[in-house]
Amino acid sequence: MSRAIEDFVASPVGAGVVTIMEWRAGNPELITHQAPLDPASVERATENAREMSYGELLETILSAADMVGPFNPDQKTNISSFLAQACERIEIAKVICNKFADHLVDDIKRNSQEVLERGAWKMSVSFDGLVDLEEPSFVYEDVYADGQLTWAALWSTDPRYTEELVEYGAIKRGLRVTVPDNAHIYEIHEFEDWFYLIDSNPGNSTSKGISPSWASIAEKYDAVHLSWAGFILAHDNYDKASEQGIIPLSYWDHEGTMWLRPMFSPTKLASPLKTC
Repeated sequence: MSRAIEDFVASPVGAGVVTIMEWRAGNPELITHQAPLDPASVERATENAREMSYGELLETILSAADMVGPFNPDQKTNISSFLAQACERIEIAKVICNKFADHLVDDIKRNSQEVLERGAWKMSVSFDGLVDLEEPSFVYEDVYADGQLTWAALWSTDPRYTEELVEYGAIKRGLRVTVPDNAHIYEIHEFEDWFYLIDSNPGNSTSKGISPSWASIAEKYDAVHLSWAGFILAHDNYDKASEQGIIPLSYWDHEGTMWLRPMFSPTKLASPLKTC
Protein backbone atom coordinates (compact mmCIF):
# COMPACT_ATOMS: atom_id res chain seq x y z
CA MET A 1 0.00 0.00 0.00
CA SER A 2 2.86 2.43 0.76
CA ARG A 3 4.15 2.28 -2.84
CA ALA A 4 0.62 2.83 -4.12
CA ILE A 5 0.29 5.96 -1.97
CA GLU A 6 3.63 7.29 -3.20
CA ASP A 7 2.63 6.54 -6.79
CA PHE A 8 -0.69 8.32 -6.17
CA VAL A 9 0.93 11.66 -5.28
CA ALA A 10 3.61 11.20 -7.97
CA SER A 11 1.01 10.97 -10.76
CA PRO A 12 -0.52 14.10 -12.34
CA VAL A 13 -4.12 13.01 -11.69
CA GLY A 14 -3.42 11.88 -8.11
CA ALA A 15 -1.47 15.05 -7.34
CA GLY A 16 -4.36 17.02 -8.78
CA VAL A 17 -6.84 15.22 -6.53
CA VAL A 18 -5.03 16.07 -3.29
CA THR A 19 -4.41 19.65 -4.45
CA ILE A 20 -8.09 20.19 -5.27
CA MET A 21 -9.07 18.76 -1.90
CA GLU A 22 -6.77 21.20 -0.08
CA TRP A 23 -8.18 24.02 -2.19
CA ARG A 24 -11.74 23.07 -1.30
CA ALA A 25 -10.81 22.73 2.37
CA GLY A 26 -9.91 26.39 2.69
CA ASN A 27 -7.07 27.43 0.40
CA PRO A 28 -9.08 29.09 -2.42
CA GLU A 29 -6.08 30.77 -4.07
CA LEU A 30 -4.24 27.50 -4.49
CA ILE A 31 -5.43 26.38 -7.92
CA THR A 32 -5.26 29.58 -9.93
CA HIS A 33 -2.49 31.45 -8.14
CA GLN A 34 -0.21 28.62 -7.00
CA ALA A 35 -0.43 29.78 -3.39
CA PRO A 36 1.86 28.07 -0.89
CA LEU A 37 0.69 24.93 0.85
CA ASP A 38 -1.47 25.60 3.91
CA PRO A 39 -0.97 22.93 6.62
CA ALA A 40 -4.31 23.75 8.25
CA SER A 41 -6.12 23.23 4.93
CA VAL A 42 -4.27 19.95 4.37
CA GLU A 43 -5.41 18.77 7.79
CA ARG A 44 -9.01 19.72 7.05
CA ALA A 45 -8.80 18.04 3.64
CA THR A 46 -7.53 14.87 5.30
CA GLU A 47 -10.54 14.88 7.62
CA ASN A 48 -12.85 15.59 4.68
CA ALA A 49 -11.39 12.57 2.86
CA ARG A 50 -12.46 10.35 5.77
CA GLU A 51 -16.05 11.53 5.33
CA MET A 52 -16.30 11.80 1.54
CA SER A 53 -18.43 9.44 -0.52
CA TYR A 54 -17.12 7.43 -3.44
CA GLY A 55 -19.16 9.59 -5.81
CA GLU A 56 -17.47 12.70 -4.42
CA LEU A 57 -14.08 11.09 -4.96
CA LEU A 58 -14.91 10.25 -8.59
CA GLU A 59 -16.02 13.84 -9.22
CA THR A 60 -12.73 15.07 -7.77
CA ILE A 61 -10.75 12.60 -9.91
CA LEU A 62 -12.53 13.82 -13.06
CA SER A 63 -11.93 17.47 -12.10
CA ALA A 64 -8.22 16.76 -11.64
CA ALA A 65 -8.07 14.87 -14.95
CA ASP A 66 -9.62 17.85 -16.73
CA MET A 67 -6.91 20.13 -15.33
CA VAL A 68 -3.99 17.89 -16.33
CA GLY A 69 -5.49 16.58 -19.57
CA PRO A 70 -4.32 17.36 -23.12
CA PHE A 71 -7.24 19.70 -23.88
CA ASN A 72 -6.49 22.07 -20.99
CA PRO A 73 -4.46 25.08 -22.20
CA ASP A 74 -2.77 25.28 -18.76
CA GLN A 75 -1.92 21.59 -18.68
CA LYS A 76 1.85 21.92 -18.20
CA THR A 77 1.52 24.64 -15.57
CA ASN A 78 -1.11 22.67 -13.68
CA ILE A 79 0.91 19.45 -13.66
CA SER A 80 4.03 21.25 -12.48
CA SER A 81 2.10 23.07 -9.76
CA PHE A 82 0.27 19.95 -8.55
CA LEU A 83 3.40 17.79 -8.39
CA ALA A 84 5.56 20.44 -6.69
CA GLN A 85 4.04 19.99 -3.23
CA ALA A 86 2.11 16.74 -3.66
CA CYS A 87 4.30 14.82 -1.20
CA GLU A 88 3.33 17.30 1.53
CA ARG A 89 -0.31 16.33 0.90
CA ILE A 90 0.39 12.61 1.20
CA GLU A 91 -1.82 12.24 4.30
CA ILE A 92 -4.84 13.01 2.11
CA ALA A 93 -3.74 10.31 -0.34
CA LYS A 94 -3.27 7.81 2.51
CA VAL A 95 -6.88 8.21 3.60
CA ILE A 96 -8.17 7.90 0.03
CA CYS A 97 -6.12 4.78 -0.71
CA ASN A 98 -6.98 3.10 2.59
CA LYS A 99 -10.68 3.92 2.36
CA PHE A 100 -11.33 3.27 -1.33
CA ALA A 101 -8.66 0.75 -2.38
CA ASP A 102 -11.14 -2.05 -3.09
CA HIS A 103 -13.18 0.23 -5.37
CA LEU A 104 -10.25 1.84 -7.16
CA VAL A 105 -8.37 -1.39 -7.89
CA ASP A 106 -11.31 -3.32 -9.29
CA ASP A 107 -11.40 -5.63 -12.31
CA ILE A 108 -14.14 -5.19 -14.88
CA LYS A 109 -17.66 -5.84 -13.58
CA ARG A 110 -18.56 -8.75 -15.85
CA ASN A 111 -22.19 -9.23 -14.82
CA SER A 112 -23.15 -5.76 -16.04
CA GLN A 113 -21.58 -3.16 -18.32
CA GLU A 114 -23.08 -0.01 -19.79
CA VAL A 115 -22.15 0.32 -23.45
CA LEU A 116 -21.38 3.85 -24.65
CA GLU A 117 -21.86 4.96 -28.24
CA ARG A 118 -18.33 6.15 -28.79
CA GLY A 119 -16.38 5.40 -31.92
CA ALA A 120 -17.82 3.85 -35.07
CA TRP A 121 -19.56 0.67 -33.95
CA LYS A 122 -23.12 0.41 -35.21
CA MET A 123 -26.11 -0.67 -33.14
CA SER A 124 -29.16 -2.21 -34.77
CA VAL A 125 -32.55 -2.39 -33.04
CA SER A 126 -35.00 -5.14 -34.04
CA PHE A 127 -38.80 -4.83 -34.07
CA ASP A 128 -39.01 -6.37 -30.58
CA GLY A 129 -36.58 -3.89 -29.08
CA LEU A 130 -33.44 -6.07 -29.08
CA VAL A 131 -30.18 -4.26 -29.73
CA ASP A 132 -27.29 -5.92 -31.55
CA LEU A 133 -23.77 -4.62 -32.18
CA GLU A 134 -22.23 -4.69 -35.63
CA GLU A 135 -18.46 -4.64 -35.94
CA PRO A 136 -17.04 -1.83 -38.12
CA SER A 137 -15.15 -2.72 -41.26
CA PHE A 138 -11.99 -0.67 -40.71
CA VAL A 139 -8.69 -1.86 -39.21
CA TYR A 140 -7.43 -1.61 -35.63
CA GLU A 141 -4.58 0.66 -36.64
CA ASP A 142 -7.03 3.45 -37.49
CA VAL A 143 -6.11 5.29 -34.31
CA TYR A 144 -6.70 8.55 -32.48
CA ALA A 145 -3.89 10.97 -31.59
CA ASP A 146 -0.63 9.03 -31.13
CA GLY A 147 -2.37 5.68 -30.90
CA GLN A 148 -3.84 5.77 -27.40
CA LEU A 149 -7.18 4.68 -28.83
CA THR A 150 -8.37 2.71 -31.83
CA TRP A 151 -11.49 3.83 -33.68
CA ALA A 152 -12.36 0.14 -34.07
CA ALA A 153 -13.25 -0.08 -30.38
CA LEU A 154 -16.57 -0.27 -28.60
CA TRP A 155 -16.61 1.34 -25.16
CA SER A 156 -18.33 0.37 -21.94
CA THR A 157 -18.19 1.44 -18.31
CA ASP A 158 -19.22 0.08 -14.92
CA PRO A 159 -22.91 0.93 -14.30
CA ARG A 160 -22.10 1.56 -10.64
CA TYR A 161 -20.33 4.73 -11.75
CA THR A 162 -22.56 5.94 -14.57
CA GLU A 163 -24.68 8.21 -12.37
CA GLU A 164 -21.60 10.16 -11.30
CA LEU A 165 -20.29 10.24 -14.87
CA VAL A 166 -23.64 11.40 -16.29
CA GLU A 167 -23.97 14.07 -13.61
CA TYR A 168 -20.45 15.29 -14.32
CA GLY A 169 -21.18 15.36 -18.05
CA ALA A 170 -18.57 12.75 -18.98
CA ILE A 171 -21.05 10.38 -20.65
CA LYS A 172 -24.66 9.93 -21.72
CA ARG A 173 -26.58 6.80 -20.79
CA GLY A 174 -26.11 3.71 -22.94
CA LEU A 175 -27.41 0.16 -22.80
CA ARG A 176 -26.74 -2.64 -20.33
CA VAL A 177 -24.95 -5.82 -21.38
CA THR A 178 -23.43 -8.86 -19.70
CA VAL A 179 -19.82 -9.83 -20.38
CA PRO A 180 -19.42 -13.54 -21.26
CA ASP A 181 -17.19 -15.63 -19.02
CA ASN A 182 -14.85 -16.49 -21.87
CA ALA A 183 -13.96 -12.85 -22.61
CA HIS A 184 -10.19 -12.37 -22.27
CA ILE A 185 -9.66 -8.92 -20.78
CA TYR A 186 -6.38 -7.10 -20.08
CA GLU A 187 -6.46 -5.03 -16.88
CA ILE A 188 -4.70 -1.70 -16.36
CA HIS A 189 -4.45 -0.87 -12.64
CA GLU A 190 -1.13 1.02 -12.67
CA PHE A 191 1.33 2.63 -15.06
CA GLU A 192 3.37 -0.58 -15.35
CA ASP A 193 0.36 -2.34 -16.86
CA TRP A 194 0.20 0.25 -19.64
CA PHE A 195 3.95 -0.08 -20.19
CA TYR A 196 3.75 -3.88 -20.40
CA LEU A 197 0.86 -3.70 -22.88
CA ILE A 198 2.97 -1.58 -25.24
CA ASP A 199 6.26 -3.37 -24.53
CA SER A 200 4.70 -6.72 -25.47
CA ASN A 201 2.72 -5.25 -28.38
CA PRO A 202 4.84 -2.42 -29.82
CA GLY A 203 3.40 -0.38 -32.64
CA ASN A 204 4.65 2.73 -34.40
CA SER A 205 7.36 5.06 -33.17
CA THR A 206 5.95 8.57 -32.69
CA SER A 207 7.42 11.85 -31.50
CA LYS A 208 6.14 10.98 -28.01
CA GLY A 209 7.37 7.38 -27.94
CA ILE A 210 6.30 3.89 -29.00
CA SER A 211 2.56 3.39 -29.45
CA PRO A 212 0.64 0.16 -28.88
CA SER A 213 -0.25 -2.12 -31.77
CA TRP A 214 -3.99 -2.60 -31.34
CA ALA A 215 -4.01 -5.27 -34.05
CA SER A 216 -1.49 -7.29 -32.03
CA ILE A 217 -3.40 -6.68 -28.79
CA ALA A 218 -6.64 -7.81 -30.45
CA GLU A 219 -5.00 -11.16 -31.28
CA LYS A 220 -4.49 -11.79 -27.55
CA TYR A 221 -7.35 -9.99 -25.83
CA ASP A 222 -11.00 -9.23 -26.42
CA ALA A 223 -10.81 -5.98 -24.47
CA VAL A 224 -8.65 -3.67 -22.36
CA HIS A 225 -10.07 -2.39 -19.06
CA LEU A 226 -8.80 0.73 -17.30
CA SER A 227 -9.76 0.78 -13.61
CA TRP A 228 -10.05 3.97 -11.58
CA ALA A 229 -6.68 3.13 -10.01
CA GLY A 230 -5.18 2.82 -13.48
CA PHE A 231 -6.80 6.09 -14.48
CA ILE A 232 -5.19 7.87 -11.49
CA LEU A 233 -1.75 6.29 -11.75
CA ALA A 234 -1.28 5.98 -15.53
CA HIS A 235 -3.45 8.59 -17.25
CA ASP A 236 -1.51 11.60 -18.55
CA ASN A 237 1.60 10.43 -16.68
CA TYR A 238 3.92 12.06 -19.18
CA ASP A 239 7.16 11.87 -17.18
CA LYS A 240 6.95 8.10 -16.63
CA ALA A 241 5.95 7.50 -20.24
CA SER A 242 8.87 9.59 -21.48
CA GLU A 243 11.30 7.72 -19.22
CA GLN A 244 10.12 4.40 -20.68
CA GLY A 245 10.04 5.65 -24.27
CA ILE A 246 6.31 5.02 -24.76
CA ILE A 247 3.35 7.27 -25.47
CA PRO A 248 1.34 8.37 -22.42
CA LEU A 249 -2.03 6.82 -21.71
CA SER A 250 -4.46 9.61 -22.52
CA TYR A 251 -7.93 10.46 -23.92
CA TRP A 252 -9.68 7.62 -22.03
CA ASP A 253 -11.71 10.16 -20.00
CA HIS A 254 -12.66 7.81 -17.10
CA GLU A 255 -12.80 4.18 -15.98
CA GLY A 256 -13.83 2.08 -18.93
CA THR A 257 -13.30 -0.86 -21.23
CA MET A 258 -12.19 -0.74 -24.85
CA TRP A 259 -13.71 -3.73 -26.66
CA LEU A 260 -11.74 -4.94 -29.67
CA ARG A 261 -14.40 -7.40 -30.88
CA PRO A 262 -18.12 -7.94 -30.25
CA MET A 263 -18.65 -10.15 -27.19
CA PHE A 264 -22.26 -9.39 -26.28
CA SER A 265 -25.52 -11.10 -27.13
CA PRO A 266 -28.45 -8.99 -28.37
CA THR A 267 -29.86 -7.13 -25.39
CA LYS A 268 -32.84 -4.97 -24.52
CA LEU A 269 -32.22 -1.24 -24.68
CA ALA A 270 -32.08 -0.11 -21.04
CA SER A 271 -32.54 3.56 -21.83
CA PRO A 272 -32.67 5.78 -24.94
CA LEU A 273 -29.28 5.53 -26.60
CA LYS A 274 -27.72 8.90 -27.37
CA THR A 275 -24.54 9.75 -29.19
CA CYS A 276 -21.81 11.12 -26.91
